[in-house]
Amino acid sequence: MTRPYMAPEPFRLCPPQPKAVGYLSESLSGSACERDELAISALARSLGYDLVRTLCFGPEVADPMPRLLRVVGRTGAVAVVTPTIEHLPDPPLIRRECDLITVSPERISVRTSRFGEGG
Repeated sequence: MTRPYMAPEPFRLCPPQPKAVGYLSESLSGSACERDELAISALARSLGYDLVRTLCFGPEVADPMPRLLRVVGRTGAVAVVTPTIEHLPDPPLIRRECDLITVSPERISVRTSRFGEGG
């Protein structure tokens, strides 16, 4: 007896992972900069994010937030991952655009509502 022809299952693409951007302050990380970058990468991966870029700004950058937000917008990132909240000069500004994830303590602060902002 012959078996009926069974068409192979269609090729299924995995859904794309949400994108994240890493951010750290060189002045806070100091000699632990590489360790902090690895911790950011590991946490992003464990939470299912595709870490598309990690930014590390030194004290010569007076206001890093516009640059960080520009990278978030250009990459389509839905989260920023940072070693601690102290690395960011303006966490509420980040949370208006995307989720904020800290390595220590491990915490996810979800994006705040944009109601009433006209957009």
